[in-house]
Amino acid sequence: MTDIIKHVPPEVWLNVFHQIGRAGKLCQSRLVCRQWSQLAEIAMFGEKLFVYGSRVAKLFAYLKEKPQKARLIKNLTMQAFPEKESAFIDLSRAAFTDNLEYLSTGSWSASESFYAALVEAAESLSTTEYKLKAMPNPAEENSKKFINALLTFRDTLQQLQISMECINENPVLNKLKVFKQLEDLSLNAEPLINVKGLDTVLRNCPFLSELKLAYPDSDENMTQSDPFTITWTVDSVEKVSSLQKVAIDMPHLDLVLYLIYKYPSIQRLICGSRVFYQEELSGRLLDAIKHIPQTFVGFNFATVQGVRPTIPAICGKSDTPVKMSVRICHFKGNIGFKAYMNVAEIEGQQELRIGVDGLAANNVQLGILDELCTMSDRCTIEHLCVDGLRSRWWDPDTGHQLISIYHVFETLPSLKTLSIFVERLEYKPIEADSRMKGKLEELDIENAAIDAGIFPQISQLYPKLYRLQLADCSIINADGQHQVDVFSITMPHTSLAFLSVDFTNVTYNGVDHAQVMRDKLISHHSCYLQVSLLSLEMTVYCKLEKGTAVFITYQDFELERKTNESVLFSVTCENVARIHVNAIADAQVDIATYVMQQLQASLDKLQLVSKLDTQNDSEREDLDMRLAVTEQKHDKYLATSASLNSKLEEVFGFQMKGNEIDNFLFAKRFFY
Repeated sequence: MTDIIKHVPPEVWLNVFHQIGRAGKLCQSRLVCRQWSQLAEIAMFGEKLFVYGSRVAKLFAYLKEKPQKARLIKNLTMQAFPEKESAFIDLSRAAFTDNLEYLSTGSWSASESFYAALVEAAESLSTTEYKLKAMPNPAEENSKKFINALLTFRDTLQQLQISMECINENPVLNKLKVFKQLEDLSLNAEPLINVKGLDTVLRNCPFLSELKLAYPDSDENMTQSDPFTITWTVDSVEKVSSLQKVAIDMPHLDLVLYLIYKYPSIQRLICGSRVFYQEELSGRLLDAIKHIPQTFVGFNFATVQGVRPTIPAICGKSDTPVKMSVRICHFKGNIGFKAYMNVAEIEGQQELRIGVDGLAANNVQLGILDELCTMSDRCTIEHLCVDGLRSRWWDPDTGHQLISIYHVFETLPSLKTLSIFVERLEYKPIEADSRMKGKLEELDIENAAIDAGIFPQISQLYPKLYRLQLADCSIINADGQHQVDVFSITMPHTSLAFLSVDFTNVTYNGVDHAQVMRDKLISHHSCYLQVSLLSLEMTVYCKLEKGTAVFITYQDFELERKTNESVLFSVTCENVARIHVNAIADAQVDIATYVMQQLQASLDKLQLVSKLDTQNDSEREDLDMRLAVTEQKHDKYLATSASLNSKLEEVFGFQMKGNEIDNFLFAKRFFY
């Protein structure tokens, strides 16, 4: 290792460490040898640093001991409880240098004391050539200490959050031109501010690329547009071509028309809150934003029936078929609406997300789905969530018989994602033909007692299914008895990229079908997994213990099952790449890699034997046949595992991140 270190330039090693990125891995690299320690430390502090809880104080102590290391820090996020403000202040003082670019306190809003300390730290430096581009959001946007901090870093700040509620108290609003690098502006505006007042502020920001307007107490009803305002906008507003993204709380028509005119290059418009749908105004709004590549607007409905005539009206505005997501769920009674519709357009593809109150009559729910089905040339329902259990959190006596899974089988062939949260999924014989086979790819079932016969049906009806998740479910055999010692899933026509069996202990005020199985798992120290892969005529055995998965032989499996009282998870399918079991502990079982290793080992062994040339003719013929079969299995499974692994990337590539509006509103599968 030492020889390699000497011959490879430090710049190359530093680039390698920057590629590693993760702090934990970089810490391990520091332990390899003394020469790596400094380079790995530079890379580690150069990444985005996220410290929370006790780590805030630990990093402060480290920087106090070695203050020169603070210059390595460029991006720092501190997360702790509000009562730990002194720790935030101490660390911000210690970490602040003219190299620091981003400073954040996570979800906690900074106080006046924090900004005072930040300015003191800046003034203590021997230079005023700061690089700070973003700093924490304030608890009070009009506080003098916050405003002083803004003006201190006016030459470098790229992100700014201020309030328009008290314009006379905030001198920054009239000095936005001094923020030479300002690209991202967040304004907390008065609910009914007119566009003239807004333009007075925005005309001082000629280089914005992103704008967010928040209206904390806005009315949820759209107001009629004022013709005079539209005329004034055209005659008086100066256009800005740099702005690409706009996010606003309330899509009042005057405001949207003003923003579209002022910023003709908008690529993404997000209206973060929903207003009540009004046919004329809402229609004009959707027409106005139609040319923008990415848009999101939400509407509420006072009645469930109000959704039905709206669907064809909105779908008719799109030049291409519309993708739909539907959620049927009991809403809490005081939220003020019975249905909602989110209208999104992404690169010319319109998407609707519709939510319906589960308390509505079953025929109303079916009517809405049937309405969508009859518009097959204009829209396709790709995502459906049926939730009959959430209501039990606030009303233990409610239980809703919503749309059955067989109605979904028969009427929604275009469905790709299905989530079902119901008490019971009962088996019903059906004659499946080629016309019924659907496009379903992902299925989630939660807190249900499921008849075992449903799994083979799903396997036959949905040959493209690649992800199945069961959370707190129990399985009922043909004799009506719950499976206790064996949790068995049979899907003979299915190749799964990911199967998850989860016992999370989440119940809905009395609905807990998995309690018996959960109690069994708790009483044992281990459980077993048996996976039968029909495509290979191969069975894999695994022991799950303390969050780890250990593959074992059939002989060991039989012996341990006889001597130890345990629970068996049995899976029979065409193929499966990865299985997640959260029972005694959380375990990820990489079936595909293990099977590939076994096939490769068998192939290597047969190829070695064939080279020995010690067989007679009969033995040679038998060996050649076995070698050909093994090679065929190996090559076929190599292609299969590659396909399943690409699906795995889709499964694990989807991440919902906090309140980041880009990730939340344009995530692949959101319903709310």
